[in-house]
Amino acid sequence: MTTKHTPGKWDVQNKGTLGTRSARHEVVAGTNVDGSKNLPTICRMPDLSARSYANARLIAACPTMYEFIRSRAEKGDAEAKKTLDALHLVD
Repeated sequence: MTTKHTPGKWDVQNKGTLGTRSARHEVVAGTNVDGSKNLPTICRMPDLSARSYANARLIAACPTMYEFIRSRAEKGDAEAKKTLDALHLVD
């Protein structure tokens, strides 16, 4: 079974200069624990607003949520199986 998505863990980073039009949140694959600044970008939010940050955090949590649903499906949870099927993430 091969998944189609970028594996997690995903994290949120602030990009651009605060107070400029280029300032935004980005969801990236991996974490910035090692100081790396060149992590693959999953998505970009339009700005540094609280709403954009909340949306970025929700998107960054997707790999964790996916793993939870997948583990429930493997244990026989019918709703979890339906959710996985609806996501179309596995070949």
